[in-house]
Amino acid sequence: MAGGANKKFIDQKLNFLRDNIIEVAVVVTNLAPIAAANVDANKNVLAQRGRIGNRDVAVALQGNVAAGIYDFDLLKTPHRAQIAGTTHRADIYQLKEWGTKQRDQQITTTGATFTVAYKKPKYAHPISAYWVPWSSGSCWSVQLGNDADFFFTPTMDGCSLAISSGASPIVTHGNYKKLTDPTKASQGRTLLEITDHHTNTHGSDVNRTLLKNQYVASAADKTAGFNNLVTVVGFRDTTANTWSFYWQRRRVNAAAPYVGMVLQDRAVVI
Repeated sequence: MAGGANKKFIDQKLNFLRDNIIEVAVVVTNLAPIAAANVDANKNVLAQRGRIGNRDVAVALQGNVAAGIYDFDLLKTPHRAQIAGTTHRADIYQLKEWGTKQRDQQITTTGATFTVAYKKPKYAHPISAYWVPWSSGSCWSVQLGNDADFFFTPTMDGCSLAISSGASPIVTHGNYKKLTDPTKASQGRTLLEITDHHTNTHGSDVNRTLLKNQYVASAADKTAGFNNLVTVVGFRDTTANTWSFYWQRRRVNAAAPYVGMVLQDRAVVI
């Protein structure tokens, strides 16, 4: 039950992240329409919070995919993964946009047409979180605050993440390709673009980073069909009003992602 998993995550926070894998499977184009069609009009207002100017390709995508605060569900899959260095196994949960279940939908039929509004069931616990998307050749940013207590971003497998200092940090997910090989992510170019984006566009700093070379799979692993995928989660300390960030790295087989999956690192602070 999605609500049960969500409540466990909300209550356990870091302990949940230590013992389970979160696989980001959000359909980003659904986020804004679901927020706009929510019976609680505040959801559409929250979807605008934290959103700050983007650039490059991201500008063209702004109408369909936007940073902001949205509701999410954790859905337990039937799969489990090995936890590296232990005999234990981790349950695997998919992070989805809230509103995908029929119980979350309020359908009104008029003649041959129908409209869908979204509502929170009485005993559900959607996870309200800041979200920053990504697109190739661009920097996406969101400014965190106290309107939500969690942060998510799409799965990372070659991108870089930068976080500014302060109680309301700017978090940027960037990905730029090599000029000499547009099929490969360039960490150096990405870091330069992110730093310029923070310093010149937003007048902030770059206090912490998660760079490609900190988690990426080796060339030999990739040749053998294995890859490292990273999930990043942010938690707000509601007492101190500070943010902390953690990442999970899992090793997957591209041909069969759930076969032999290994949780390599758990709850590593950025």
